[in-house]
Amino acid sequence: MAASKQFMPDIAPNTVRQFVNEEVLSLLSKNPDLVRHLEAKGAAEKGKKRSTDRHYEDGMQAMANMLARTQKEDGARDMKYAYGKNRRSGPLYAKYKGSLQTAPTYTRHALTRGVLRDWDMANAYFTVCKDVCRMINIPCPMIDEYCDNREPTLTGVCERIGLGRGSAKSLLLSILNGLTNFSRQELKGDAWLHRFADECERVQACFVRAYPDVAAKK
Repeated sequence: MAASKQFMPDIAPNTVRQFVNEEVLSLLSKNPDLVRHLEAKGAAEKGKKRSTDRHYEDGMQAMANMLARTQKEDGARDMKYAYGKNRRSGPLYAKYKGSLQTAPTYTRHALTRGVLRDWDMANAYFTVCKDVCRMINIPCPMIDEYCDNREPTLTGVCERIGLGRGSAKSLLLSILNGLTNFSRQELKGDAWLHRFADECERVQACFVRAYPDVAAKK
């Protein structure tokens, strides 16, 4: 999750104006070995497995796609986002190639240096939701439970309804962002997930009442 005065998400539905450090973009796009070094060094500093060729190739392709997109007079490139396939809620995904969302982590950090402030954190959506609930006195015991015991909770969901960890995370995010009647079927009758969805719907309704101006922009 990134924040910037230059990021304006309401130009058109689900469209943002993407800014990057153009000097860094030019430098990296002309120096493939530097992209490989960035990804490998960043991964090593985080104690992760050494970056694969896929990360390097993804970084180069993302930058090539950025350069191919029309740049506005102020330096922005418009990017459209949409919900996942067959979904009407949940996280938004880039519809165009060349989005920062498609760039590997450390290449993205370099491209946004001096332009964006990165507020990303582990379990960011639920942590922010929990904090807002606390600020406006909304009880959310199941969201609290998930924040405090994330891994055991994810493992339980995976085992009960037969999902991988990534799919379970995406499902819980979709629940937080609002389920449709269709996507309720994805809960496969799991009692915990249905109680979790009920709580998230109640929290969403409280947020709408507490922040009507924000809700009106959806």
